[in-house]
Amino acid sequence: MIGLLWLRRLRNGIIWLAWLPFYAYCAGVVIFLILRLLTGTRLWPVAMAAALTPWLLLPALAILPLALWRRKRALILLSGAGALTFAALYGELFLPRPPASEAPTLRVMSYNVNGSFTEPGQLLEALDRADADIVGLVEVAEAQAKALEGSGYPYHYTYYEALHATSGLALLSRYPLLDTAVFLLDTEQRPHLRAILDIDGQPLTVLVAHPPSPGISRRGFRPHPEMMAEIGNLAALASAGGPALLLGDLNITDQSDEYALLTRAGLIDSFRAAGWSFGLTWPARRIIGWPDFPLLVRSDYIWHTADLSTVAAWVGPEAGSDHLPVLADLHFSPPDMTVDG
Repeated sequence: MIGLLWLRRLRNGIIWLAWLPFYAYCAGVVIFLILRLLTGTRLWPVAMAAALTPWLLLPALAILPLALWRRKRALILLSGAGALTFAALYGELFLPRPPASEAPTLRVMSYNVNGSFTEPGQLLEALDRADADIVGLVEVAEAQAKALEGSGYPYHYTYYEALHATSGLALLSRYPLLDTAVFLLDTEQRPHLRAILDIDGQPLTVLVAHPPSPGISRRGFRPHPEMMAEIGNLAALASAGGPALLLGDLNITDQSDEYALLTRAGLIDSFRAAGWSFGLTWPARRIIGWPDFPLLVRSDYIWHTADLSTVAAWVGPEAGSDHLPVLADLHFSPPDMTVDG
């Protein structure tokens, strides 16, 4: 009898240990969600977890049915919180999209070419495949800047500084550029590009931006100290009035406080509006050097004002960079703001 009781206790102990990781994971998710709600992303562990929110919540979808099957009430509540949050944040991205009611009038592309990692020939091939009407590029190096002169786009503007290899910008367009300017917003003096395009007599403001990236140090994961102000200024410029696009590698994810700032400004994330799945764009496997390394985050965007609507949005194929390009077909229906002359 003593031996049988000991075996039963041993079995129960093994079962308890087997369930322990599930409880620990789900409890950790709930703690993260509470801290996210209370502090935003001001705490660096919360900011890092928020950047990986899809992957953090995804296991809860598998644990919840298991907990229901085994009638683990506490685990049902904990895993249910993660599963419901995943459904609320990302569920619509996995549902069938209804047919678009409007035909696209513009195809837009945003791409971080990662400087010299993208061969000029690869870049030109990627542009040819995309067949976009408007293209915003960041991290343009000297070789890419020269190659873009032969891209076939009748209107283009390129900014490049030899001392700041990650600051190169380019805008390619099938529509006339009425005005172009490079401007600075942050203390690192990283430039952004602003242009006004003539779309069949209608003005369209296009911003090509590349705010500074977060970093990891001994103090943990840290967004750039000027990031909130940087994104706020870009949001204000894009929503100042009239049709506008904001393109670029913004170095934010869709669960960051900066992303929420853009949506509060009335801007629309084209991939959220008409994309499918997570739309991950970084890091591309080829650059990392590990063939099975997964894409982790979506940091590349096409934002637009309500004067445009997204018909379709998708992530393009790898073309040498550590980022993937993002594309969107947009319908442009601005108010009557005919360009003079």
